[in-house]
Amino acid sequence: MVCAKLHIICGNCGAYLSSEDDYNATCEFQDIKGEPYDIYITCKNCGTLHALTDYFEVEKVFRKEE
Repeated sequence: MVCAKLHIICGNCGAYLSSEDDYNATCEFQDIKGEPYDIYITCKNCGTLHALTDYFEVEKVFRKEE
């Protein structure tokens, strides 16, 4: 398998988000019903909050309680 790079460009300001210094990703795991929350990427250049779930389907991942 090839190690692929993810390229992220802010659709609001056009900034190329090439490192963790340029963006921040946040995720809440599940709500009370067990449904996954949205996953957001924030552009640190303009502050735009992008919900990845607007563009991609989120898979439910259930973790075993240890």
